[in-house]
Amino acid sequence: MASDNSGKICVFAPVHPYWDIRVFQKEAKSLAAAGFDVTLLAQAESDREDSGVHVKALQKPKNRLHRFALQPVYAAEVLRTGAKVVHMHNPDTLLVGLVLKAFGRKVVYDTHEDFAKLILTKTWLPKPARSTVAKLVDAMERGIGTILDAVVVTQRGQTDIGRRNVLIENPPIASGPLIDEALSRAAKHEQEREPGVLRVVFVGRISEDRGLLEMLGALAKVNEKKPARMWLIGAPSKGDEAALERWKQHPGWQYVDFFGQLPQAEAFSYIGAADVGMITFLDRADYKTINPNKLFEYMRFGTPFIASDFPTWRSYLTEADNVGHFVDPSNVDAIAKAMLWFAEKPEDARAMGERAQKFILERYNWELESEKLISLHASLS
Repeated sequence: MASDNSGKICVFAPVHPYWDIRVFQKEAKSLAAAGFDVTLLAQAESDREDSGVHVKALQKPKNRLHRFALQPVYAAEVLRTGAKVVHMHNPDTLLVGLVLKAFGRKVVYDTHEDFAKLILTKTWLPKPARSTVAKLVDAMERGIGTILDAVVVTQRGQTDIGRRNVLIENPPIASGPLIDEALSRAAKHEQEREPGVLRVVFVGRISEDRGLLEMLGALAKVNEKKPARMWLIGAPSKGDEAALERWKQHPGWQYVDFFGQLPQAEAFSYIGAADVGMITFLDRADYKTINPNKLFEYMRFGTPFIASDFPTWRSYLTEADNVGHFVDPSNVDAIAKAMLWFAEKPEDARAMGERAQKFILERYNWELESEKLISLHASLS
């Protein structure tokens, strides 16, 4: 790759910690490994070099309003990198993208997910305002997307945002230092586990729309017949922090080991040591049509899943043979029945996990998907 500005890329992710899985572990590192000169502007304690990526720490906003007030500062930081191509993340960056276009930069907007629909679940917004804000975000993405050089989408049904849409899905990383560290820690957790106790795991944002209450209800039912516990890893949504104390009063919470947010390798290690991974999101917002990333992360570590029975989710696994259980996410009895299956049939469950892992390692992983990202940036540089 050329050493002048034609090979320079600025990855701009002002609301993300620099080590974010998609932003850094997948995209920035893959582009750097392909020979591009990559600078990542994101939230970090200080500037650093990491895996061939120049990480520049951005000023941290004090609140949501301050986040938008910082946009001119962020735009100046991006221009200062000298990169001719900017790969930016999340709707917060759309107006900055217009400024960058005015300065002659080539701009790629990475959607991550269908934000317009996701806004409908945001508890910090008053319910009457959510629909209006969702429509505004949708209009901004579509309008500004026609001006930008490319729009990267992660969902198969989300293909009409910009004039050049590129589908780059979000499968798990198959190998590398992060995975090696997670596997090493997982072995330690397995040795520490209490024998005869089914161990389920949930990793991600914790909320009622993601099925927390149904999981707790199922956990309580399972413990009437078999001992089971859940590793619960993640934090509540902003605005839902007070709900945590209410959730702790649920009868099923006594079977929960709650860790809050953990470093990525540590979170992955609990996945690797668990018997089954949970992703029973309710039919809210765009959940039934998203790419269920966490499901594939479970599979990467040989952990079979219990997942919401949504047709789109099933469609990702048409070439995978019996790698998990799909259930009605609103049906506590159905979730409990699936958990009991794993408790009563450990050998079958282990074989299921091995098939799941084989599918990820051979058919659906970031190492294969990253070629689309590299090809996109090669065409822009």
